[in-house]
Amino acid sequence: MPGLHSPASGGCLQQGEDEWNGWLMEATPATARYLSNSQVELLLECSWKHKIKYIDNIQEPMNDNLIVGSAVHKAVEAYRQAQLQGYLPEWTESHRNDIVHAELDMEFDKLVHDAEHGYERDGKVLPAPGMIWTKGVQKENSRKLAHKLVEAYFYRQVESDIPGTPKVPLSQLETPLGIEEDFFVPIPDTKWFARGRFDMRTADALVDLKTAKMRYSQRDMDKKTQPSFYSFAWEQKTGEFLSEFRYHLLIKPTPANWAPSSGDAPPENINAYRTALQTTRRHRQEIVWFQDYLRRQIFQIEAGAQVPRQNADYCDYCGVAGHCKPWMKK
Repeated sequence: MPGLHSPASGGCLQQGEDEWNGWLMEATPATARYLSNSQVELLLECSWKHKIKYIDNIQEPMNDNLIVGSAVHKAVEAYRQAQLQGYLPEWTESHRNDIVHAELDMEFDKLVHDAEHGYERDGKVLPAPGMIWTKGVQKENSRKLAHKLVEAYFYRQVESDIPGTPKVPLSQLETPLGIEEDFFVPIPDTKWFARGRFDMRTADALVDLKTAKMRYSQRDMDKKTQPSFYSFAWEQKTGEFLSEFRYHLLIKPTPANWAPSSGDAPPENINAYRTALQTTRRHRQEIVWFQDYLRRQIFQIEAGAQVPRQNADYCDYCGVAGHCKPWMKK
C-alpha cells in the first residue's frame, strides 16, 4: 500500500516521486478535489445528488436540525477548548454557562444569516441556499432546543453500555489531547484528498459529538462510514492506527414529550433530554478495504457514472429534488 508521502504504484498518478511530492505541497482545500465524510454518506444515499451538490455546486437549503446541531457543536467546542488549555479550574459554573451559551447564540445567528444571505467557503462566495424550517417549528424554539441540549451536556447523567463508565454528565468524561483538528490528507492512487475535522481526540479514541433523535443501535454504528473515514484519515495524517471511535450523543425529547410541529416550545424539564456514550471499533483490515472503497468511488465520479435513485422514499424530502426530477420542484 502506498504510504502517505510516496508515489502511488499505479492508478491515476503514475508519476515520479518528485512530481508527486510537488503536487502534494501545492494542493490546498481551495484547489484540490476532496471527499468529506458527508460526501461519502451522500454517495451511498444517492450518487446523483452528490453530483448536483458537489460537481454542479447547487446548494441545498439549510434546515433547523442542521442549525441546532452546528450551534450545539460550537458551544461544546468552546468548553472543550478551555478544558484542553487548562482554563476550567478558573471558571465558575456561571462563567462557563455564560461563555458556552453565548457561543451557541453567535453560531446560531451566523448560520441563519448565511442561509438567508450567502457565505464564503474556500475563498468563494456562495449564494444563499435558503432556509427551510420544519413544519410548525419557530426560529426561537429551535434556539431554545439547542440551549437545552447544551444544558443536558453539563447536567444529565450519561447513559453508557461501556462497563465502568462513571455516572457523571458527558462534560465530565474524556480527557482531550486535541480539539477540532483539521485533516487534509491524500487518498492513495488518486489525485484526491480526504478532508474533515476531528471533533476530539483522546489517548485511545477519536470522539464525535452528535445531536440525535434516539440512541444508535450497535449495528447502525458498526455500519457508519464516519468511524472508518476518520480512522483512515488519522492513520494517513499521523501513521498511527486508532481502532476505537466514540459517539457523544445529545438526544432530543421524544414525541411523547414534545412534538416540534405543534409550535410549542421545547420542554423546560431537563429530564426530557438524554445523553449517551456509545462506541464502535474498526479493524485494520476494514480500513484497508475502506481506502480501496474511496478510490473506487472517486473513479466513479471521474467517469461521470453517477445515476439518480428511482422513486426513493427520501426524494420527497430532498432539497435538490427539483434539479433531478423537475415535476418535484417546490
